[in-house]
Amino acid sequence: MKRIYITVSLLILSSCSTDKSPFNEVGVTELEQFETLVSSDDNLVVNPTIVKFDNDDNLLVYDSRRGELLKLNKLSEVVGKYGNRGRGPGEFLRVNNVFHIEDYIYIIDDIGLKIHKFTVDGVYETSLEYKQKAGLTLPPLPPVPAPDLSFLDNLYAVNINNQPIITDFDYVLLPAEQMENTVYKIADFEGNTIMDFGEIPEGSSFELDYNLFRTSISNREVPNLLIHNVFPVKGGSGSGEIFMVYNAIPRIEKYDANGTKIWSKEIGDNPEIDAIKNAFFNTMQEILSITDAVATFRAYTWGVSDKESNLYLATYNSPELPLWIHEFDKNGDLNQRYKLVSEVELLPTFDIDFDNNLFIVITKESEIRTFQF
Repeated sequence: MKRIYITVSLLILSSCSTDKSPFNEVGVTELEQFETLVSSDDNLVVNPTIVKFDNDDNLLVYDSRRGELLKLNKLSEVVGKYGNRGRGPGEFLRVNNVFHIEDYIYIIDDIGLKIHKFTVDGVYETSLEYKQKAGLTLPPLPPVPAPDLSFLDNLYAVNINNQPIITDFDYVLLPAEQMENTVYKIADFEGNTIMDFGEIPEGSSFELDYNLFRTSISNREVPNLLIHNVFPVKGGSGSGEIFMVYNAIPRIEKYDANGTKIWSKEIGDNPEIDAIKNAFFNTMQEILSITDAVATFRAYTWGVSDKESNLYLATYNSPELPLWIHEFDKNGDLNQRYKLVSEVELLPTFDIDFDNNLFIVITKESEIRTFQF
């Protein structure tokens, strides 16, 4: 039997948990009015995939087509640039994430496996090399002889699962090289390990077993191979807190700066993504009837936290669904469900201007918009 590896960014919800957030009891706020910050007609960016607000009314925008990280002011003028595509000092192959911490800009290169550090003025300072997470690494997606995959339009959206982030105090959260007890480690910018961080969920597996994967899909259950997929979100309070978002379970955990878990909360049934969950299992069953295949997926795609330690998580977007952003309070309880309505598809990455209550999003037509909430 022919075998195919499929790397897919999807949403899925586990049907089994004990402490779930009651989604159906929380109201929905529809956001339809928007302002365009950067139009596709401006020709400033060709294919923006990451946008970050730096609290000085500037935007950091990564253009994946041109291989540029630009700083735009509130007039949408280019006022800064950080690195460029390449293999030299301060250059990157692909940007996975960007962080503005105090007087520095940090760029995560998930192909070159480096973290580049620049001053806010664009002066390159140094880089930290890191290793990929432990466990199975899936090859890129090949052509797939499969049924309708239109719900996977955001297949190549940025995937921050098990990728580094910059924390408070100039520390780096790196994926664990050997997942024996933890999924991450905290290190300084010299690469020296300070402590292990984040728990490996019970039932996780790091060995590829096609029969087990196929059985899990047939039973519409999360394969054990995917349970440890997680992305961290830096808390916005400045205290060093970190949220861990386990996608396949799905579960949110909150840790303090010393690596102590404050709380853990599994996320309840989510009506927003039931359709995608069903489409995923149905499509995977059809693919697996043809060939051996493995897919990875995400319950949430991106996260942002504010000064009060509220957590905002984006769900995957598709042509059939708007972009949803779920707001959780500092204790992990769901506060609000925001539905961003748009005539064009919105990418599942975002940032927030908290002073003005604005979601900052990117459209598939390469525009940058804000939605007031």
